[in-house]
Amino acid sequence: MKHKILTVLFLALMGGTTTLRASFDFEADGLYYSIADQNAGTVVVTSGENKYEGDITIPESVSNGDKTYAVTGIGDNAFRMCADLTSVTFPSSLKTIGSNAFSLCSKLTTVAIPEGVTSISDYSFSACSGLISVTIPSSVTSFGREAFSHCSFLTSIAIPEGVKSLGAAAFSGCSSLESITIPASVTSIGERAFASCNALTSIVVKSGNKTYDSRNNCNAIIEKASNTLLFGCQNTVIPDNVKAIGDEAFYSCSSLESITIPASVTSIGEQAFMGCMGLNTIKVNEGNKTFDSRNDCNAIIETATNTLIVGCHATVIPESVTHIGDNAFLGCGSMTSFTIPEGVKSIGDNAFMNCGLLATLYLPKSLTTIGSHAFFFCYGLAEVYCYAANVPATSADAFEYSNIDKATLHVYDYTYDAYSTTEPWSTFGEIVKEREILPCATPTISFVDGKLVFKSETEGATFTYDIKDDDIKSGTGSEVALTATYQISVYASAEFCYDSKVATATLCWIAVAPQTEGLTDEDAVTEVKALPVLIQNDGNAISVQGVANGTEVSVFSSDGRKHDAMVSVGGSVTLHTSLQPGSIAIVKIGERAVKVMMK
Repeated sequence: MKHKILTVLFLALMGGTTTLRASFDFEADGLYYSIADQNAGTVVVTSGENKYEGDITIPESVSNGDKTYAVTGIGDNAFRMCADLTSVTFPSSLKTIGSNAFSLCSKLTTVAIPEGVTSISDYSFSACSGLISVTIPSSVTSFGREAFSHCSFLTSIAIPEGVKSLGAAAFSGCSSLESITIPASVTSIGERAFASCNALTSIVVKSGNKTYDSRNNCNAIIEKASNTLLFGCQNTVIPDNVKAIGDEAFYSCSSLESITIPASVTSIGEQAFMGCMGLNTIKVNEGNKTFDSRNDCNAIIETATNTLIVGCHATVIPESVTHIGDNAFLGCGSMTSFTIPEGVKSIGDNAFMNCGLLATLYLPKSLTTIGSHAFFFCYGLAEVYCYAANVPATSADAFEYSNIDKATLHVYDYTYDAYSTTEPWSTFGEIVKEREILPCATPTISFVDGKLVFKSETEGATFTYDIKDDDIKSGTGSEVALTATYQISVYASAEFCYDSKVATATLCWIAVAPQTEGLTDEDAVTEVKALPVLIQNDGNAISVQGVANGTEVSVFSSDGRKHDAMVSVGGSVTLHTSLQPGSIAIVKIGERAVKVMMK
């Protein structure tokens, strides 16, 4: 997996107590040299028998015996891990700086690279944690992989015109870097170039760059040809014409608190928001045909598959979601407790990886599959509640490095044997039996003989209701329109049961034209009748009960678009819509219009 491989590479760079000691040809005045070209008379500074420390000045030339050499380079690993090196002065003759040349020189604070050097090699100044100032000459055309990665005190760096490429993770982990300007000359930027730059608030691409831009000063780097946002920061506002969010675009941007995905975005790359621990608001703009964030759930959901692909610690998973995608909550380090609701069938690979503070986890009955490393390195796990009647097909490494040998697994008593004999569930420190508690059956609502009637299939259920009267009004004027409309909500409760889901309905009265046929002026005053009509919503269906036969009933969205219409037969009608939960439907019964909230 990409993130694990990168971690191993960095640890290889950082770790160990062994310092690579290159062979050298001679030593002069405390510096070690290797001959680069005998005929040209050039040498490079290399590592030697002793580590360098203090203030170092590298001469333009050096003599060995009767021969004088020009110093043209710093060799690979030459000053690597010289923790007591405080400064280095380069000669004007310098042309090359090798890979890892100054990596892990933690006391090095200032670097001024001379004119003539054309490239900053891989890892050249990586993990120089004390570095606060860097001068890059106009002769440089490229930055290698992780050239300045993890220089945590570096607040700014001027990339000169003429630079064509920035290597992968070139500035990753520069946690104090506040702004970056990409010259017009840059044509290539490697993956994760600015990952974990938590203080980054300004990203500018200079005008004239033919490969990238940062439209309307959106504080992001956008690849023009593909309309893909490659890198963003805490102040990014994604422009409306962006079509894709690239892989790791906001990787470990822990200062990012909110993000809005415009309607134009059709693709979101892998780990685009990994490690955004401060992210608590996620929104997808209306009109996006690929993604949504239903009921403002603070997540990005792939509409076609009902898969949650990006979430945060503030996410409340909607009931319509059936899958948690790969990497969905990867690196969400501020999450402490999470409930996956009924209806979710699968949890993807790495879905909650590195959620180290996650202590309490609830898994639903509907769960059937848990992917590889789904809860890898969730080392804070203490209580896991898994209510699936059949043990989910679980990858053997799903809970790897999560200390589940010290955690408690809660299961229903009739599933205890299955979980206690199936790995990795059987490796929990304790498995506790619990009695299954079922929810009350959701009540039905009807109107009979002038009374609302609630019923539940759960024996002995009691009902708690709330009725709001839309006719309770106050104001001024000579006329008051009365709609006689009631919004009803009710749930059922019973001993040894959870409260049921809330059932809702709208009760209104529809005037019926009086019967006048055959009547004369001498007849009594005709009574104008009003029929009680009950309107209920279940999913995409709207049922209307109590309508007079022959009455047309239709349903519209709030923008006036007609969804369905029927004529009442037998006093009831069922209409169908494509409206999303939380939106408003307008139900028209004859001449009467009633608003209904879709659930």
